[in-house]
Order: sequence, then C-alpha cells, then structure tokens
Amino acid sequence: MSLSVIICTFNREQSVNDVLDSISRQNCIPEEVIIVDAYEKNINYKIPDNLNVRILKSEVKALTYQRNLGINASAGDIIFFLDDDVILEKKYFSSIINVFDNKANSNIGGVGGYITNQWGQDQNIGITKRIGRVLHIYDGENAPGKVSTSGIFDELNTLQSFTGINEVDFLPGCSMAYKREVFDDYRPPLEINKYGGEDKCFSRMVAQSWKLCIAGDAKLQHLSVSGGARQSDFSETKSTVKFNLYIQSTYGKAKKHTLRLRVYYLFTSINTILISFIMLISVIKFKKSLKWFQRGMGYFFGAFSPAK
Repeated sequence: MSLSVIICTFNREQSVNDVLDSISRQNCIPEEVIIVDAYEKNINYKIPDNLNVRILKSEVKALTYQRNLGINASAGDIIFFLDDDVILEKKYFSSIINVFDNKANSNIGGVGGYITNQWGQDQNIGITKRIGRVLHIYDGENAPGKVSTSGIFDELNTLQSFTGINEVDFLPGCSMAYKREVFDDYRPPLEINKYGGEDKCFSRMVAQSWKLCIAGDAKLQHLSVSGGARQSDFSETKSTVKFNLYIQSTYGKAKKHTLRLRVYYLFTSINTILISFIMLISVIKFKKSLKWFQRGMGYFFGAFSPAK
C-alpha cells in the first residue's frame, strides 16, 4: 500500500520545514510528499534526505484548488492531507494504514488523526444548544464528530483520548487520509474557496458512500500558526456559516432546508457578542473582546447570507 502526502501551503517556510522533519522521523515513510505552494516566490525548503519531495506551484491561493492539484499529481493508494503547521508523532502513518489494512474496515473511506494539543476538552452543552433544543433548532447528540439533521456540527475538540477507531460524520481538515478510489467519485469542492468549511463539505460528500473515522493512535499536534492564508475573525466565521448552510442544503442528513441552521447561528451571534461585551467591561484585554465581537458579527451576517 503506497502513500502520498499532500501539504498545501502559502508563505510558511518554517512550518513546512517542521512538518517535513516530523514526516522524516516516522516509522513508516511515505513514497512521496507533494508540497502545493501558492506563494509567488520560490522557497528553498529543508528537505530531509529520506523523503521524496516534489513542489508544485499553484497560481490560485485556495485550499481546495491546491488539494486537487496535489491529487492529480499523486500516485499513492492512500492520500494523506496534512496542514502545513502540524507535527506528527512517530506512528501517525502506520496507525492509519492499520485501519485501512484491516479487512473488517473495508467500508471505511477516510481516516483522521487525533489532535493531542486541541482535543480532549470538557464536554458540556452550551447555552446556544440548550436554547436550540427548547426551540427544536438543535436536534443533535452533542457528541464530538457528529452532525445533526438540522446541519449543526458538533466539533471534535471534546473527543477524549482513546485507542482504536471512532466513527464520525466528518474529519479534521488538518489531518485526513482517503483511499484513492474515493477520488473517483468525489473531489474537494472548488466552490468552497476559503477556509472555514472545506474539510466538512468534502467529508459530507464522501460520507454518502463511505464511512469515516478517527484513529486514536494516529496522534499529532496542530499548531495553528498565524499568517499563511488565514482569514480575519469576521470573514472566517462568516465563511463558516455560509459553507455550513451550503453543506446542509446540498448534503443534509434529512430535510435539506436551512432555516433552523440560520436561527441557530443568530443565537450563536448574540451569545458571542454578549460575551465580548462582558470581557470588555470586566477589564479583560481589549483585543480579546474585539476578537469575540468580530466573530459574533461574522455569525450574524453569515446567517443572512445565501447558502454559498
């Protein structure tokens, strides 16, 4: 089973070098690593001697576009997508290969890794979901990695550490691997041209035909390095809402209307903006309160946006 790794990047030389270094230390080395670089200047990356690395230049700075370039250039049986700011633990690749190799898992098309520095948070149902349940807006399980029929994603950050596999409805964009045959029917959607939902959209596409899971032993850190192609807090949350509306209207589990999802994000907006004001009057740092306010406004305007 041959492995292709695709790393999409924009002006993050040191982060890419760190990813390559962690790949070179794996107990299972991939046959090829493809860096899809949208930065207009050429960067001389520090490529470890034991890695076969190719660099593709992308004229478009859009993650889904870059991923499709990488897919077209790849040759592996399993295609790994890694963000340019992750650090892999030594058994990352072998742990995911073990999932695909198991004959009992033949219906699994995609596998994600476990993000040790971001997941494992305490699980509770927030005020927005509480109100949503009363108003029949939120009808989910409040379980990490699941999507409600109303289109609300229960994020993976509350997933506790485990061994083996955990079936989910979507994979984390920074760490996911798919069988090559998945791409015979599905490709990262070019209409999702900004950060904030491309991973969830592709997951929901693939989930129509395949099961998805997280491999608890495939561990990594996601450093969320600043810069690169990241958006502002306002535009990121607005994009997230727009893309989730698109996902619900196109790949919803049951009824594909978006009204309940829009109302949910309106409540999320109000809650986020109130928190920003509490931070401000409580003499908490101004920058943090501004960040929350911008996110709240992104949710608000996103709720009134067309479904992509």
